[in-house]
Amino acid sequence: FRTPHGLAFDGQGRLFVADRGNVRIQVFDQEGKFLQETKNFSRLSGIYIRDNTLYGVDSESSKTSNPGWQRGMRIGPVKDLKPVYFIPDPQKEPGGTSAAEGVAVDADGNLFYGFICFNRSKPINGGVYVAKYTEDGATYDRTTLVKRGTPSGLFGAGLFQDKINLTVDQSGSQFAGNVYVAWSQYNSFAPN
Repeated sequence: FRTPHGLAFDGQGRLFVADRGNVRIQVFDQEGKFLQETKNFSRLSGIYIRDNTLYGVDSESSKTSNPGWQRGMRIGPVKDLKPVYFIPDPQKEPGGTSAAEGVAVDADGNLFYGFICFNRSKPINGGVYVAKYTEDGATYDRTTLVKRGTPSGLFGAGLFQDKINLTVDQSGSQFAGNVYVAWSQYNSFAPN
């Protein structure tokens, strides 16, 4: 592996590893035996599987780091390991990125996409956001600010959030449907 960035199990108990640095997903059986790999989902920072559908978030692709690919969410059946839907990166400005890393889907088919927004060519926001899509990702619903960053003219300066992960409570309890978000917070040029 080179920079593994996410893990997910499918309904057959196979482990899917988002191997971001090698621009691939590796698949293993329950004994740890390598089964296959795919490069169809690009350079993933987050991965999630629900009902044999794979959701992969690419926060790193650009003209220089992974030419020919766009940042965003790729969705496709586990059996084919090929995306059939694409949700583009929420950050449209040149030089900007969403740094999307978290992805989860609730029991009703609502897709949650955790990301930060920053722009290397303008003041950096560095806040944590969660976007919600309904109908298994087909329709955008809204974006919620979870934690505000501190705008800064230097990348990594100020209060900056990174490494977002999220999950949805599917326990059937009174908390079912709640979205939980975790991230790292950096202050100035050093991690907190």
